[in-house]
Amino acid sequence: MYQFLNVHPQGKLVPDCVKRAITTAAQMDYHEVQLELNRHKKITGARVFNEDKNWKSYVENVLNGVKLSFPAKAGQPRMNGERFCKAYPKGRYILSMAGHLTCCIDGVIYDTWDCESKCCYTAYEIKPQIKNCFKVIKVRNEDRYEIEVTQGMDIKIFESNKAELKGMIKCLELMHFERR
Repeated sequence: MYQFLNVHPQGKLVPDCVKRAITTAAQMDYHEVQLELNRHKKITGARVFNEDKNWKSYVENVLNGVKLSFPAKAGQPRMNGERFCKAYPKGRYILSMAGHLTCCIDGVIYDTWDCESKCCYTAYEIKPQIKNCFKVIKVRNEDRYEIEVTQGMDIKIFESNKAELKGMIKCLELMHFERR
């Protein structure tokens, strides 16, 4: 199944399938993906951000994408977008098709055009990225706070008074924890 989606920040229809597929599958900001792919060129030696070796390395090593391959088999039809959606009805995937990248989420291809009939050579399952974050909770009718800190799958609660709170928040922010 196909659903129109254009995540380009200005709504432009441009040849940016690599950025759109990664942005959608990984639930990232378009500009963040653009910056990270350009930075990743220094690691891969790619000339352009959308060169195969660059985006594949980024998806495999930064997003921890799990690669699925669909080699041709004699007498059987090749995997395409439509068959992929039926075979993988749950999950988030980046599909590498003939000259194109797209995104499939829970059996639906999200793109700016219907590419369901294109051959799909590989797919990468993208698991949600768990961010390090924290939340400040004021304890009702008391002069104390709880800070709920999430790191990966672990959640810890720290208690703080108002005087210590600012320093604890600054410390978490310096360690790249995101405030919720």
